[in-house]
Amino acid sequence: MLIFLDFDDVIFNTKKFREDLFGIFSAYGISREEYENSYYDPNDQSPVKMHSIGDQIQRLQKNNFFDEKYLRKDLENFFTKNTSHYVFADVFDFAASHKNDEMRVLTFGNKVFQEKKIINSKIQEHIANVIITDKNKAKALENELKKMNNLSEEKIFFLDDRTEQLRNVKQGFPDIITIFIKRPEGRFQEMVKDEYCDFEAHNLDEAQEIIKNIV
Repeated sequence: MLIFLDFDDVIFNTKKFREDLFGIFSAYGISREEYENSYYDPNDQSPVKMHSIGDQIQRLQKNNFFDEKYLRKDLENFFTKNTSHYVFADVFDFAASHKNDEMRVLTFGNKVFQEKKIINSKIQEHIANVIITDKNKAKALENELKKMNNLSEEKIFFLDDRTEQLRNVKQGFPDIITIFIKRPEGRFQEMVKDEYCDFEAHNLDEAQEIIKNIV
């Protein structure tokens, strides 16, 4: 059995992380509205947008005066400290239940930013293999399966909180079992299960029950 899990909002409480990140910006006079409006490139029309701290700082500098050197230092301290407390508690039991299975974290985002979050979350002590992509997740998954030489009859599960990602994977790999993870703590409550989501779960305990019933 192969299991691919998204990182943000599935393994990691990104909503809380992003809130704490705002706390650093607010100490430099950045308002909530300015922080939210600058988080992504306003010209980016992609369905799944990518965040870059460096680009966000540049956008904020257009209308704000702050000491960039000290802001970056505070951000670096934030990114390099232990962030394991943002990992959802049910992740550990889920990982332990599948210690004999092939598991991968498959996450989308800025590679430098994501790598820092993942390393400092300590999740690789429980799920060693991590794939970070700034492209289509379906393509990254295809590349990983080719490397593993595993496109056989093995059951493959893909867990994500974004319906766009689930759609791309299901369209590319109809036999992969997709589980839409909609945690109450997640950022995208407006998203609803569609025909590309085989199942919906509100946490990894529920996802584990779905997997058990299938295998």
